[in-house]
Amino acid sequence: MKKWIAILIACIGFGIADAQNYAVKIIADSMLKNADAVVRADQMLLNVADKGHATLTTKVAYTILNEKADDLAVQQEGYDKFVEIESIEGTLFDADGNKLKTLKKSDIKDLSGMGGGTEISDDRLKQYGFFYKTYPFTVEFVVKTKLKGLMFLPTWTGIPGERLSVERSSFIVQYPSEVIVNYRAYNYNQKPEAKIENGNTVLSWEIKNRTAMLKEPLAPPWYELSPSVFLAMKEFEMGGYDGSNESWEKLGNFVFALKKGRDELPPALKDKVKSLVEGKFTTFDKVSALYKYMQDNTRYISIQLGIGGWQPFDASFVYNRKYGDCKALTNYMYALLKEAGI
Repeated sequence: MKKWIAILIACIGFGIADAQNYAVKIIADSMLKNADAVVRADQMLLNVADKGHATLTTKVAYTILNEKADDLAVQQEGYDKFVEIESIEGTLFDADGNKLKTLKKSDIKDLSGMGGGTEISDDRLKQYGFFYKTYPFTVEFVVKTKLKGLMFLPTWTGIPGERLSVERSSFIVQYPSEVIVNYRAYNYNQKPEAKIENGNTVLSWEIKNRTAMLKEPLAPPWYELSPSVFLAMKEFEMGGYDGSNESWEKLGNFVFALKKGRDELPPALKDKVKSLVEGKFTTFDKVSALYKYMQDNTRYISIQLGIGGWQPFDASFVYNRKYGDCKALTNYMYALLKEAGI
C-alpha cells in the first residue's frame, strides 16, 4: 500500500493529475514565432522498481497552430513482450481551452509494428488521436506503460522537434537505493535536481519557455541540439538474462550469455564440415568452402520474438530449417568455422 501511495503522490506532484488551461490566448507571442505547434506540457515520470521492472507515465499536450503539425494530433505507442500499455487517455480542446472530445477505446487502433524486411515479429502499435481541422486546437494525451526488461530505458528530448516551441517539459526518474541508473545529458548546463524520497533517489530535469528552433541542412543529430537525457541501468535484466552496462567487457558477457551453447552442430553437419575442408590446406580456402556452403543452403528470414530480438537461433535450428536472421546466420557460420578448427 505504501508503494502505491508514494506513486500517487509522485504523480500528483508531477502534474499528471492536474487540469491545465489550454486557451491559446495565454500563449506568449514569442512562443508563436516560427512555430507550427506549441508544446504546452511534456512530462515523463519513470519509476524503476528493480533491475528488470519499471513504470512509465507520460503526459503531452500540443497546441497545433496549422496543418503542418497535424501529425502531433495522432500518436502511437509500441509494445511487445517487454512493454505493456496499461492505459491511454486523450482529450481534444478548442482554441479557448474548452473540452470537445475524449478518446474512446474504439478510437485506439491495434496495429502490427513490423517494419520492412521482417517476416515475423511481436512488435505492435497502439495508434490513437483526433482528426480536427479548426485551427488552433489542443490535444492532450496521458499514457501509462509497464516495462518488463530494462536493457533500454526511455530518452527525454526536451524540444521534440523543429518548429515546436515548448512552454514546459520535464523528466523525473526515481529508483531504489539498490539500483544504479546512469545518465548522460546534452545541452543541459546544470546537474539534475536530486533528492531522496521514501528511500528512493529522485532525479529531475526541466526546461521552460523555449522558442521554436529551425534545423539547418547538415545539422548534427537532434539530441545534440535539444536538451536531452539518455539513461542506462548499471545492472539490468532482460528476458531472464542478467546484464551489466558497467563496462564494454561486462556488456559483452551479456551478449555472449545469450548465444552460449547455441553453436552445437548435429552429427550429420559435423561430417559435412569435415568433407568440405578435406584436401584444403589454407585457411582462406577452408573459409571460402564453408561460406559458400552456408550461402547455398540457407536464406535470410527476419524473426524477432521476445528475447529472440537479440538471441540467435541455435545452429541446429538453422541447419534443419535452412533459414535464420543476421545473428542466427552469423552464429551458424561461427559454428561451422569452429568445427573446422578455425
